[in-house]
Amino acid sequence: MPTISDFADVEVGITTGANGYFTVPQSVVRSYQMEQYAYPMVGRSVQVSSCIFTKQDWKNNQTNDAKSNLLIFPPKAREEANEGTRNYILNGEILEINKGYKTRIRDYWYVIPSIKISDALMVRRNNLFPKLVLNKAKAYTTDTMHRVFIHPNVNELAFVASFYNSVSLAFSEILGRSYGGGVLELMPGEAANIPLPYHTANADLLDKVDSMLRCGMDIEKILDYTDDVILRQRAGYSTRQIQTARDIWKKLSSRRLERGHSEIKPKKKIKVYTIPEGQVGYQLSLFEPNAIYKCKNDNSLLVATCRQGTKEWITSHYLYNYPMTEQELAAHPELLEVRHLIIVHKKSFVGYYRVSKAFKADKSWLRDHDYPIKSSRQKSLATYIVYSLEPTDTIPPAINTKDWSLVIGKGVKMNDGPTSA
Repeated sequence: MPTISDFADVEVGITTGANGYFTVPQSVVRSYQMEQYAYPMVGRSVQVSSCIFTKQDWKNNQTNDAKSNLLIFPPKAREEANEGTRNYILNGEILEINKGYKTRIRDYWYVIPSIKISDALMVRRNNLFPKLVLNKAKAYTTDTMHRVFIHPNVNELAFVASFYNSVSLAFSEILGRSYGGGVLELMPGEAANIPLPYHTANADLLDKVDSMLRCGMDIEKILDYTDDVILRQRAGYSTRQIQTARDIWKKLSSRRLERGHSEIKPKKKIKVYTIPEGQVGYQLSLFEPNAIYKCKNDNSLLVATCRQGTKEWITSHYLYNYPMTEQELAAHPELLEVRHLIIVHKKSFVGYYRVSKAFKADKSWLRDHDYPIKSSRQKSLATYIVYSLEPTDTIPPAINTKDWSLVIGKGVKMNDGPTSA
């Protein structure tokens, strides 16, 4: 049987060097006025619900404020772009994106190489089953997916539809590798060697398979339909051969998933540095997780960090909170005077907001407002400062490390110490 490589070339996705910085939601694009440098992209398997990625799918991701934009800057953007774009690039240097393994070897660290749009996409790390997706939206993708360039004279609809059968899925499990959590990873060379029972007539199956996937139909029911047409009617497989392929796929995928469920992840240890009482807190690095920073020249401007599990809550509820003791709040009354907030997660910007109100709250208030509380890290009697947020058309400022100081957070411990966010 021919393989995927007989019909297409499989390459890694775009290597940005810092996906969190170069792939952003629409809210960040608007905040920094980077519309002319933002291009459609898809970077996560959860953003692809079927075997066809359409323009409407991309627009839905935009609406949900998913990271659906790839920032493609020209070499002169740092000096000649608008103020918002220049600030974003300068802020990337403050976050030391320019010192990354991939970015530091470029002539211009913010100019991404090998920018190509592929005909189809293949998810690199898969859960229940691997996905080959027709790229109707003409979206870019990062190295979380592979780019599939279909050869001339190959029907792209038939190519994608032909993948959804028990033989191809079984060989995906055989050729791929299993990682923690039961994830199936397929690298380009492995994906290229997957057998593909291609037939031009399979093009008429794609829309139906796409509809089945979108409505959440069980993959085995989909295979009952596709195996009969693709393998039995058009590839000449016997019923016994088809059942053997199905049994192999089920056994290998089930074993992988069961192994993933049995793995127990060790608890992550967090190192806390202690500063003697009375000594001024210092900044570990801009920006350390679980910390907030104030602008030395403007007490109304704050930079705050957040964890992965709270980003969606912040952007959907327009609220931000940080836990602290009454003693800490009394030592920093300026936190109640904040009027603008920059929120950062690791090496990416979550958003820039105007603060309409600042107030204190307890854990029960957060629970009533659907906050994803992690009880192991947040004490039941903790006090929280809460900021009510509003979108703003004001361009976020460029961040200069000399202008910022750590107010409170992971790097400072005074008396009882701060409560981690």
